[in-house]
Amino acid sequence: MKDCVFEYPKKYAIIGDSGCGKSTLLKIISGEIESYQGEVILNGVIKSKSDNLFSDIAYVNQNCFLFNDSLYNNIALGRNISVEKINYLLKVVSLSEFSADYLINEGGKNLSGGQKQRIALCRALALEKPVILLDEVTANLDINTAEKIESYLLEMPCMVIMVTHHLSENIRQKLDTVIDISN
Repeated sequence: MKDCVFEYPKKYAIIGDSGCGKSTLLKIISGEIESYQGEVILNGVIKSKSDNLFSDIAYVNQNCFLFNDSLYNNIALGRNISVEKINYLLKVVSLSEFSADYLINEGGKNLSGGQKQRIALCRALALEKPVILLDEVTANLDINTAEKIESYLLEMPCMVIMVTHHLSENIRQKLDTVIDISN
């Protein structure tokens, strides 16, 4: 991949064949991967590979670990977040059937894959970061729920970069740029 520029507060989708590097690109942007060639420039500043880019970024990857604890604690992760905000975020991600005090089993064994991903998304949204990276966050959801959540994300006042295999025409029209990194 060469000369890919992401600008705040634009909305991007990264598409491409399986294994072509979509998730790897997000990991590089987030700082999770430090071994790569080239440069990452954030808000016009070249970040060295040792810089922690996470301070401005909320990153939702494909693996969400959940603790044997309340839904509130699994989303807040020790941060002071109101129960009202947690309940609002649960509604945003179509999990309003759960309350903040719902008990989650270790690893989320009492939840579906799609529910786990939406809880991970709630964690990211609760951070209120200017950049949100999303790696297949709606892959385990039905089309209507996925489109509802993606529409909400694309209306937020932040930069959104999402990796997806399923991009509806309706969502495509709401994006600033679709980047195809197929081999």
